[in-house]
Amino acid sequence: MTNTPARNAQTAALEALIEAHAIELKLPTVRRRFKALAAEALREQQTPIAYLGALLEAEMAERAERREKRRLIDARFPQIKRLEDFRFAHIARKVVGVGSVGTRAWVILMLGRDGGDPLFLQAKEAQASVLEPYVGKSRYANAGQRVVEGQRMMQAASDIFLGWERAEGVDGVKRDFYIRQLRDWKGTRTGHRPLRPHRASRLR
Repeated sequence: MTNTPARNAQTAALEALIEAHAIELKLPTVRRRFKALAAEALREQQTPIAYLGALLEAEMAERAERREKRRLIDARFPQIKRLEDFRFAHIARKVVGVGSVGTRAWVILMLGRDGGDPLFLQAKEAQASVLEPYVGKSRYANAGQRVVEGQRMMQAASDIFLGWERAEGVDGVKRDFYIRQLRDWKGTRTGHRPLRPHRASRLR
């Protein structure tokens, strides 16, 4: 079929009309994809019914996807957070329980977008296992990693921020720590004033 200026003008007018109808009928996928699907139908020698079916199927699929996204937004599920999304703000010493007497624990405040988007981490000192004198030294060089790997083995879903670190204190002693969320987003902070970040030193 030969393309002539008159035929090209007629095609452009029909495309503009289809776009206008798609806007009026609120069919964004039809408006966006009808040209590409028409070219594909021409190449594959599809019937007009097959082309129309493919076009409407694409509209329904994207409409279902948009509806699912709106449901997730309306449900207000917490978004997946990454440690890279936060910056260090403050650190404070935490009083440990009876079972952890003699070890160090710290609460670390990280801030995301602003003072209303906090992440609280707990860094707790990890020492050598009490079983080492009887079963041998752990295969993990970092005692914090031993704790973390043990938790991952026992838990079906571990804290996404679970990790370990070795830090040197002001006394010059290097200690191993395992790190996790202090609260797993189960509570909310109330109040009008945003948290004010304060610089702090390293673990000590």
